Amino acid sequence: MDKNIVDKVTQGEYKYGFVTDIETDFIPKGLNEDIIRLISKKKEEPKKEDAKLVIGGIGPTTGGAAVYGLAVKQGAEIAVEEINAKGGLQIEYMFEDDTHDAEVAVNAYNKLMDKKMQLLMGTVTSSPCVAVSAKTYKDRVFELTPSASAPAVTEGKDNVFQMCFTDPNQGTAAASYMKSHNVGTAIYVIY
Repeated sequence: MDKNIVDKVTQGEYKYGFVTDIETDFIPKGLNEDIIRLISKKKEEPKKEDAKLVIGGIGPTTGGAAVYGLAVKQGAEIAVEEINAKGGLQIEYMFEDDTHDAEVAVNAYNKLMDKKMQLLMGTVTSSPCVAVSAKTYKDRVFELTPSASAPAVTEGKDNVFQMCFTDPNQGTAAASYMKSHNVGTAIYVIY
């Protein structure tokens, strides 16, 4: 956003005769430790040094898709440990196994909500994430999935976000790459 436009809008007089006193901030894109601290500081949160942010995670840690859930779970645990070691805002991280099953994922979500989860990182795989995102949308809980790629995960949900490309984008990008690099003359897709 152009700072000159912001200054003009926030400090100028409108043709209808009123003046605005809108407070503005420029915050970098993305979600990381510094952004969380900045937002918390702006909202004067936490008020106590021992305040914490409760983050839940859901993904398969058992079953055929466990490799994906375990990678996300362990990566988040490392990040939380590093953030908490710096002091200040502390993060409590809880992770539930969904065995790559939508019904189990919804039950895991409910369990995390009972434990006062404030935001959800997950679920890890698409089918469970579609089911859980309907719940997070209804409950107005921020959800960020690192790897669920189905478009239905975020469709119509302004509080649910995907970090990876959606399935249609992955297919289009793969096809473009194969064509531009002459990968083959005949490509077959088995679904």
